[in-house]
Amino acid sequence: MGLVQAFINQIGREAARDVYRSGSKQLKTLVSNSSEGFTNQGILNEIKNFELYSTEDKTFLELSNLIEKAEHSEVNNFEWEEIFLALDNKIEFCKESLDAAYKTKLDDLDKKNEVNFLIKQNQHLEVIQNLINTQKKANDSLKRPMGSLVFITAFLGITPIYFRQSTARIVLYLFTIGIVTVCFFYGYMILSYPSQFIANSKMNIQDSLRAARSLGFFLLVLGGIFYALITLSSVKFIRKKRDEFKAKEEYLLLLEQYLGTYQ
Repeated sequence: MGLVQAFINQIGREAARDVYRSGSKQLKTLVSNSSEGFTNQGILNEIKNFELYSTEDKTFLELSNLIEKAEHSEVNNFEWEEIFLALDNKIEFCKESLDAAYKTKLDDLDKKNEVNFLIKQNQHLEVIQNLINTQKKANDSLKRPMGSLVFITAFLGITPIYFRQSTARIVLYLFTIGIVTVCFFYGYMILSYPSQFIANSKMNIQDSLRAARSLGFFLLVLGGIFYALITLSSVKFIRKKRDEFKAKEEYLLLLEQYLGTYQ
């Protein structure tokens, strides 16, 4: 194999696959193959299907055309180098199959393929660097303290405010906190000072006290249910945000590791 083969073997191709698998959804948004004109898969299929033609001139001409098409291949993906690897194989194949008179021309094609590879490599690295820069900006803009202390916001009922969620969600949480506060306050007051709430009762004192205590317990339980619901909802949201942020950091780390395989 030629220089292209040696260079491709040197880089971390598995690192690229890990990046693609780990961030598939983001990559579909940030890095996508072109669906118009030539696609990498189309060019790659042509190269793989390349065979000797009826004449050596036609074989050389078709191989030259494939080299030209490779110059227009996309680099915003992690499969781009396979085109040049396949071309390198076909050039080696032609060197063995065609007449010795084509050796110089094939050497020139080999050199051109290597030059194209290096050009595409630089373009690909620019794409990856832009991805890294974009991801860093996104991480910085979304960065919030993600330590254990963040769960305090769940117990205080201010998670939507802390994470700057929608106004509707913040209003809903504040309204629910208001209900919880009222339920806890009056539940506590009725249980602690029942006589203040039965002054105008038409029932006898024992029945009135029993009813007051029941109402007090009911309010405390009702407040506890609402409080548990918003707390559990907040904890679930925080865990989701922590997982998302961790995934973005891991995705960024993989991109940087992948970029490092070329250096």
